[in-house]
Amino acid sequence: MHIRRRTPRRLDRLIITHGLDADPRHDPAAGHQEAAPVAAVPLLAPAPPPLPVSQSPPAATSRAKLAVLTFAVATSGIANRLLYKMALVPLGKHLFFLGQLQTASYLLIYFMVLAVRFRSGVASLGMVRFPLSVPKIFLAIGAVEALASLLGFMGAANLPGVVLPLLSQSILLWQVLLANFTNKPLSLSQYLGVFLVMGGVCLAAWPQAGSSPLAGIRIEYAAIYVVSMLFPAIDTLLKERVFRDAKQHLNEDLDLFVVNSFSSLSQCLFVFLLLPAMTAARGLSLRALPGYLAESWQCFCGNSPACGGDCSLSPLIPLLYIAANLVFNITALELIRSAGYVSLSLVMSAIVPLTILAFASPLPFLPAPPPLGSLFGCGSAVLVFGLGVFNSTMWLPALTRTVKGWAAVGSGGGASHLGSIPKA
Repeated sequence: MHIRRRTPRRLDRLIITHGLDADPRHDPAAGHQEAAPVAAVPLLAPAPPPLPVSQSPPAATSRAKLAVLTFAVATSGIANRLLYKMALVPLGKHLFFLGQLQTASYLLIYFMVLAVRFRSGVASLGMVRFPLSVPKIFLAIGAVEALASLLGFMGAANLPGVVLPLLSQSILLWQVLLANFTNKPLSLSQYLGVFLVMGGVCLAAWPQAGSSPLAGIRIEYAAIYVVSMLFPAIDTLLKERVFRDAKQHLNEDLDLFVVNSFSSLSQCLFVFLLLPAMTAARGLSLRALPGYLAESWQCFCGNSPACGGDCSLSPLIPLLYIAANLVFNITALELIRSAGYVSLSLVMSAIVPLTILAFASPLPFLPAPPPLGSLFGCGSAVLVFGLGVFNSTMWLPALTRTVKGWAAVGSGGGASHLGSIPKA
């Protein structure tokens, strides 16, 4: 049976950003996310284009695999966001170094996976050559992913961890604006979801008993972090165009690791080109660059008191962050292949309150979180409900089919639907 899919809207670096775009902000929750850097990626991220999935009900082993994948995506997603903030403690003044280290890791892993898929015939020669036929698009992808990563690092390094999940939801506002400019208006349920999410953020940040999670933060860094959410939204549109053009040119779906690999290569180039701006922001000249890189290496190794924070567990924490980000991207991609966007969307929505709770608890190397009241909990619940409404066009039809299948089984219509997993 052929099921027509409706392409969702973002959510990143997929997998991403960077991204399903690289950082925690590039999560594939509500739209496109390539398996790339999701960077520095939001808790709501663009999902990758539709992938072919099996329509047959999974066996017991498949259900066990899906359970393991769901657990892996949830735990690695939460760890990714926590380690993202913790890695900025020793390297908060060395964002260029951290950005290049992250991108270099993506390049190594993604091209290794692409090589394996090419040798096995999963990725064809035409797919590998396709990025070379549209270099401008991939250069644009690399530029927006580099900006998303560096601006996200810059803002997050100077903000309390508990406010990052709240500010990350600003990506929905950018998606609404871009949807109107690109003649791709959102549905009524998506507009309602955006309204609920923004209302939940405002409620969670509302002062209570003289305190607020946003109390004492520097507005300029909050603005930088919010602006950084614009670029994953643009990244989603560019990658949608890549997959659409590749489908027309190759008559087959472009392998995600082709996009991840070549977009990471482009991102690495633009992170390097942004180095003069990064050094200028710190008041350094290009002549001081060798000394800056040497100091960055010392901080990464945990040997320098000039890090501006506790670097006793560096390089362990930065390397754990990169590892968690890669594990999240790969497991999220596999979950999409196995169970569709519905399952991933639900997992990503569940990660939001869990991440907020984690940041609200005392964590090593991070300042004590601000006191949180009942309004914060209510606002977080409204936010999660809004995410569910925003993605209702993805999960509601699948849920309806599943309920009908269970009803058929209960009425003696057969057991063929029992245990089936809804596809997006």
